[in-house]
Amino acid sequence: MEKAQVIVERTYDASPARVWRAITDPAQMKQWYLPVTDFRPEMGFETRFDQKVENKVFPHVWKVTDVVPGERISYEWHLTGFPGSSRVTFELTPDGEGTRVRVSHVGLETFRGDIHPDLHPKKIEDGWNYFMNESLTDFLEKGPVQVIMERTYNASPETVWRAITNAEQMKQWYMPLSDFRPVVGFETEFDITAKGYDWRHIWKITEVIPNKKISYEWRYGGFPGNSLVTFELEPQGKGTRLTLRHVGIETFEGYKNPGLRPENFEKGWGNLLGTMLTEFLEKKHAAVG
Repeated sequence: MEKAQVIVERTYDASPARVWRAITDPAQMKQWYLPVTDFRPEMGFETRFDQKVENKVFPHVWKVTDVVPGERISYEWHLTGFPGSSRVTFELTPDGEGTRVRVSHVGLETFRGDIHPDLHPKKIEDGWNYFMNESLTDFLEKGPVQVIMERTYNASPETVWRAITNAEQMKQWYMPLSDFRPVVGFETEFDITAKGYDWRHIWKITEVIPNKKISYEWRYGGFPGNSLVTFELEPQGKGTRLTLRHVGIETFEGYKNPGLRPENFEKGWGNLLGTMLTEFLEKKHAAVG
């Protein structure tokens, strides 16, 4: 019978989609939560990571057990070398223009806080109060003036590199480019029609490390501002971890130009990396197989 539990509820001035990404995207989770190396809101997904506290190392192990995208996620949580197992659940509910978040952490008594003081229920409760009332609050209030996302794909770095630098492949999941070459100084322009407006994209490559990293300036014809997009690739077992950074978005003055608001970029990158690129790479893998 589960006895010790922590329940924290708080309302944030952010949309459910924004909060969902904050609690499920590893690049964002690292900024306010724990040093996860990888995370995906998928049933059965498992991840391991170490948390260093002073001179101690706590090896965390999570396994996702329940997912309702944008609404709820649960995962088993235990620590290698310590007794017990617990379950964490995040539940999101729209609240006006914001989001009500309820976090429950049950099964804490199994950690035997009586012999492991660092895992005492009161200690864990203090941690959740900090995460939810201070750390996540501060993170969301800063707003997504930059987009940082991480995804791990079941494909080699070379395969992912071609997907993000070969014009013919980029057309299939990313942008309607007429030309693209991963060469410093290369420039390209193309239009995307959305909501009755033609958005002239202007890119200029600033850095290239083949199969590892590419950066390019990203701006719009007829609008103020300039930003920088960076893709970084790192081998992850038999796959590849991709880290995306898009900084300088605030220079587009989204408060004047609604189509260029930061949250639109965050939503767009989430779809491109979480759905479009994933499906493209899976199709290529199936074709080769």
